[in-house]
Amino acid sequence: KKKPLQHFLITGKRGMGKSTLLRRIFIEADKAPLNEKIFAVRLGAEQYRLSRLFKLWEQVIEYLGNKEPKLIEQKNKLKDSRQYEENLVHIISDYLAGTGKTLLLLIDNFDQFIEKIPDKDKHALREALMMYPIQIIGNTGFYNEHFKDYNNPFFDFFKPMHLGNLDKEESEDFIRLRAGGEGIENFEEIFKKQKGKINALRILSGGV
Repeated sequence: KKKPLQHFLITGKRGMGKSTLLRRIFIEADKAPLNEKIFAVRLGAEQYRLSRLFKLWEQVIEYLGNKEPKLIEQKNKLKDSRQYEENLVHIISDYLAGTGKTLLLLIDNFDQFIEKIPDKDKHALREALMMYPIQIIGNTGFYNEHFKDYNNPFFDFFKPMHLGNLDKEESEDFIRLRAGGEGIENFEEIFKKQKGKINALRILSGGV
């Protein structure tokens, strides 16, 4: 809490497991001991509807409101306010301050969300991430101009974490783990006979 939160972008080819990794992080963050310090919120396919920043805050409040209904009540009271969009984030920040927790947002296709929202929303999001205990881990196919162009609000703001191709040894380790998890008998005997096919599939799939 004494240092600014680090935000991450998971990059990699389609099918590499970016969304699966976000889901895995969510599962861990949503159970003890991490859930004693973190509110984890995962936004998957629904993020395609988010064309404005306030819609993101609405979804976060709805999610947190499942366990804390007063947050939804506060949001509904703001409906007629001229500052409705601006004040939504304050509902979240006040709640985080009261609980002493961090909000972890896990967002699929984060680059598409950034492309949709207007520039003023991008700057408002950057400001919120700097002011409040809100952390983002998103994924994207590429670490594109939104994150590495000096003129954009999120220049050098996210740390990229690239999922590289599996090499031959990693592919074999992966198959062994899957076989163990599925309880396949006599696997090593099968593996010796199918080893060439596994490597061929790895090459044809580009390491995915």
